Amino acid sequence: MTSKERENFLRNAILVVDHSKAALVSLVELDLQNIGQTFEQFVNTNQHEIYHLYNSSLCCQCLPGHRPPRSPRILHQSQMELLLDRSSLKLPCHNTGRRSDDFCCSMAKSGLCTDVLDLTLARCLLVNFCNDIFWFSCLQFQSITFEDFVNKNKHELYHLWQYNVPCCQCPSGYTFPTNYSVLDQNNWTQMFNAVLLPCTNHRKRPSSGSMHSICSVAAAPGITLMNLDPSVNRIILKHCCTLRMAVETLVQIRNQDYGHAKDGIMSDNDFNASVVKIERCILDIAKVCNKETQFKQKLREAKDGALDQTLFTQYQNNLMETLTRQADIYQSVADLAPTINKIGNKLAAKTGKFPKLMDDCIKKGYDYQEQLMQRFNQALIKVKNQTHMAIDCHMEEETFVETNAVRKCVDWMDRKDVFVIIGGEGSGKSRIGLEILRQFGLTDEDFDLLKVIDFLQVMDIITDERKTVMLLDGVLPTKKCSNKNFTIDHTLDLLHARLCKGDVKFIFTLDSSNSNSFKGLLASHRLFENCCKIDLSSDRFSMSEDEKANLLFNFCKRFNVGITWDTPGYEGDSKDFYIDGRTVYDIAKTDPFIGYPKSCFMFTSDKRFLQLGINFFKHPDQSLIDEINSLRDCTDINLEMNISYALLVYTLLNTSSFDVNRIDISKLETIIESCGTVNEDVYSIVKLKELQSK
Repeated sequence: MTSKERENFLRNAILVVDHSKAALVSLVELDLQNIGQTFEQFVNTNQHEIYHLYNSSLCCQCLPGHRPPRSPRILHQSQMELLLDRSSLKLPCHNTGRRSDDFCCSMAKSGLCTDVLDLTLARCLLVNFCNDIFWFSCLQFQSITFEDFVNKNKHELYHLWQYNVPCCQCPSGYTFPTNYSVLDQNNWTQMFNAVLLPCTNHRKRPSSGSMHSICSVAAAPGITLMNLDPSVNRIILKHCCTLRMAVETLVQIRNQDYGHAKDGIMSDNDFNASVVKIERCILDIAKVCNKETQFKQKLREAKDGALDQTLFTQYQNNLMETLTRQADIYQSVADLAPTINKIGNKLAAKTGKFPKLMDDCIKKGYDYQEQLMQRFNQALIKVKNQTHMAIDCHMEEETFVETNAVRKCVDWMDRKDVFVIIGGEGSGKSRIGLEILRQFGLTDEDFDLLKVIDFLQVMDIITDERKTVMLLDGVLPTKKCSNKNFTIDHTLDLLHARLCKGDVKFIFTLDSSNSNSFKGLLASHRLFENCCKIDLSSDRFSMSEDEKANLLFNFCKRFNVGITWDTPGYEGDSKDFYIDGRTVYDIAKTDPFIGYPKSCFMFTSDKRFLQLGINFFKHPDQSLIDEINSLRDCTDINLEMNISYALLVYTLLNTSSFDVNRIDISKLETIIESCGTVNEDVYSIVKLKELQSK
């Protein structure tokens, strides 16, 4: 590698990155000047079309019957963020049920200027929204009419129709502009229907149709842009407008000579050839913008001026960023090319009849698809709206504390597609599932976020066309569903089939009290093969004492419960309640039977529970609960058990103590009658009276 070759690369990079971009930005600014708008106003005017260069789905502004172009994404998120402010107020027509971080109905950033444009973004705006500036360069700038322009480019236009048939005006070595017909016979005859005297050869051998001979026709008298379809006008600009071709050439040079460079060097021959093309294109643009002198000076400095070698590293970094952003675009175009060529060849073979037939079929197909999509979207949008309402409520409460369960699921997002969260009642599994759903959506904003609470909803909203994260919150029934022709396995099979398509995540929440009903299902169904299983009662995923304390502090803040470190317990009957901070940490060491998160909510939201302090969170261990349940279940078959259980209930109702000499027999009679058999009740009461008399 020689210093001269590095210098060539750097000078070429300056021409490509700086001056080519400046030329395209000058064209954008000239268009803004001609229409009397600022760049911010320009973006707002074209906001809807700009959005569909990023997202091809129907949006709030799409009118009935409107079909956004189904094409690969042209603009990417980083480019949209330069133009639109998705955090500001949306347009009045915006559907508030859509994701708030989407660019739909977002306005241009305040004070937006053309400084944000790079070569790619400037070119995108020019070819999609600035056709007037290209027509200005073709017509007004050259002081000719559209009729003159069409006649001037007749040969090129002819071969956009007859793409593989030489004509009498083809020069030696002429290369056809396309590999398929981009214009049809109707387009040609609409532009050229004035009769001329054919050339000598065609006068000797007249063609079967005079309009098929290029030499025998001229442009329709008085033809204007308004006489042609906008799609035809765009085709003409692409192939016949010098200014448009200069823009495309600069982008092509950036992609080939600069964008595909790997070693940061450039030979003299390559440099000289590139400079000639760049200078010609930039000066063509400069003439139209009336900046020819200014750009000539910049070009001289770039070719011959002193160089700062630190710029070399800067342009290399810029090169890598450009390659990263463009790689997926070029791949998409390359993938589409064979399909387009195949379609073009079929169209060329059926010219004249096929376009109308194709239009009719496409219209019918679109209409049918529109009906299906409308029914599907009604169910899908409803679920999406409900999901985002739940997420918004979840965030606004500001009570949730992120635990290891959430962190683990987010870490495994790229490795796992199915997540199963198991926990008891009140353990926070639904909130954890909702938080995981939210964080998955932040990781990839293209995901549709769906929360379903009814297993039958899955059949109505599942599709293989959208990236989806679905939270199935407690939806797995314990028995076969009673609906005709529907079982759990059928829906799980559908979910597995969708999983095989990719771009989907499923989050299940299960109640551990019913886990025995699901053990076989989790072990046998292929949907749960290699799933991420989170047991909230395990040491690994249970809440730590610090997390518990933070959760209780959050609920205290949510329900206006004050924290004091000076006086313990609850103070007074004022509007605000207080709890000692040390008590919070003592509470964090408890393990309530109904679940700690639910206990925190009940404790802080009810004055009666607040007065109990830490006692509210204390409960008997599981073995004692099992013994009490066993005692209760035996009351109908065992008299002694009946009396024991009645005394236990009586003790509970009597503030956990009683005096055997002062038992309220009438209260015990009521308890026994509620839990024993009729025949045994009388004998039980007699035994109790005997016990009291002793």
